[in-house]
Amino acid sequence: MRSQKSNLRYINRRNNSVDHNNRRPYNRTLTYRIDIDRGSQMVPKFDDDRHVGFLSADISRLMRTEFDRQVSALGVTRAQWMVLARLARRPGCSQTELADMMEVERATAGRLVDRLEENGLVRREPDPADRRIRRVFPTDLATGQQAQMRAVADAIVDDALGDLSPMERETLMTLMESVRARLSRIVSASAPATLVATPAAE
Repeated sequence: MRSQKSNLRYINRRNNSVDHNNRRPYNRTLTYRIDIDRGSQMVPKFDDDRHVGFLSADISRLMRTEFDRQVSALGVTRAQWMVLARLARRPGCSQTELADMMEVERATAGRLVDRLEENGLVRREPDPADRRIRRVFPTDLATGQQAQMRAVADAIVDDALGDLSPMERETLMTLMESVRARLSRIVSASAPATLVATPAAE
């Protein structure tokens, strides 16, 4: 008697589809799992390791892990470095603006700024036009430390792309920028999602 596993076969089949946004045809290859005993029933087999969402998330996770390992000696966490990186681009932003740039709650950004201020890496100054607003600036110490961490981040990326030629790196960046731009347009044009609660089974 054959085992159930031996009855399974995998095939690749070209699937002609239409990009409805650009109205142009394109091809993609899907892997199908076929039960030999049933023949006609075909179930798509999804390979998580080659799914762009899983790949991008895993690459980001691995880079974060290596970055945290290398900068731990500097006494600054990755979240604090993100604050310093944004302040390097926009020195003097308010705590609310900083929270928006980091996509975190204002209280979370406040705690990060508090810790950096304690370590002498940022300073707060009242806004000349509105004394209720306190502007956040990096100190000279932060500028030097941020440069060190930037060098670490660049080295990690360069090492990660070590198996790619300069042309392949450029192609990768171009494709990633294209995907990001398209997703940005999709998100900007999308209406807020509405969640419908499903009654729990009794």
